[in-house]
Amino acid sequence: MKRVALAAFAFTLACDDTGSYTFVARELSARGCLGSVTALDVLSGSDPGLGCKPRCFVSHTTNDAGNLPVYGTTMCGAAPKGFDATETDSRCATAKSAVSRGDLCLADGGETAPPDAGSIDSSVADAIADTSTIDALPE
Repeated sequence: MKRVALAAFAFTLACDDTGSYTFVARELSARGCLGSVTALDVLSGSDPGLGCKPRCFVSHTTNDAGNLPVYGTTMCGAAPKGFDATETDSRCATAKSAVSRGDLCLADGGETAPPDAGSIDSSVADAIADTSTIDALPE
């Protein structure tokens, strides 16, 4: 019996299972702020944590309104499966800016850190306009 237990223990060590973690992000709303935390994928390995530079991911799957949702995060590590990580979508500038500011959507229609209207450059303003087809997250 001891040999079986020892063999099982040795097998467990040999596998070196590093576990898994949930890749999280916040969906960009039509208002240009970020919704609640959403799990985008469960990935293998050790959790790399938050704290990296702002990143943007565009879903390959349309939502109920027929749009491709955009997500912003500071999650480190590999990109989640089923998402475009190239950041070429014009809405990514808005998502990354909202992540940098910590701009979260509030239930009353406000935002925690709205952009200063006087300091928005034209590319960000265009990206905000492009988000008009994204449904806001339920409050």
